[in-house]
Amino acid sequence: MITVSESLGIRATADKVWAIVRDFEHVNRWVIDLASSVPEGEGVGMLRHLIQRDGARVLERLDLLDESTKTIEYHIVQSDLPFTTYRSSIKVRSTGPDSCEVLWTSAFEPKGIDIDQILQTLKTNYLRYLESLRKLTLA
Repeated sequence: MITVSESLGIRATADKVWAIVRDFEHVNRWVIDLASSVPEGEGVGMLRHLIQRDGARVLERLDLLDESTKTIEYHIVQSDLPFTTYRSSIKVRSTGPDSCEVLWTSAFEPKGIDIDQILQTLKTNYLRYLESLRKLTLA
């Protein structure tokens, strides 16, 4: 398994950022490459059917939603993406009364793509999405 992580400090309370991150079914509010996110079920074990703007389809399952540690974990069940396995966690950690850090970590096995290329793509995308999340907290 290959692991990739990115983090971003945000000038908003951890609770405010967590309220957005924990909303598994509406990830398309801040993961800007998604055209849609359609939920199936509720709570841990629920699925989300994602369609990216380029037409790629992804089915993800919510594995953990921990309010005390502000951590969400999920994995890809099926996808058009170049992975055979993909597990991810997003954690929101308070760094002060009005600031926090969001850490996004994934472990995956690439399929049919250069490892360096997929690592760079994931890191770039995670930073873009975290920046979108930061902008959403300013609204």
